[in-house]
Amino acid sequence: MSYSQYPFNIFNQDLLAEQMRQQMIINEQIRHQNEQLSHIFEMKKAISDFCCAAKKVSPDYQQYAMEVIMTEILKQAGDR
Repeated sequence: MSYSQYPFNIFNQDLLAEQMRQQMIINEQIRHQNEQLSHIFEMKKAISDFCCAAKKVSPDYQQYAMEVIMTEILKQAGDR
């Protein structure tokens, strides 16, 4: 069987290849966007967890908590 003869040659193979390439690019963009949104929601959850935990720290430990938190923030900022 020859695919270069009718009815198989009625499709423009170059056009189909280009459409496939464009679809792959779109799929990659969608995957990247979903990955980034996942990271954002993880960040939101971490902030929410932080705020809930901060409310539970008694006044006697708030200064120490602030020092520990600031140390971690500075450490993370230095890792970039």
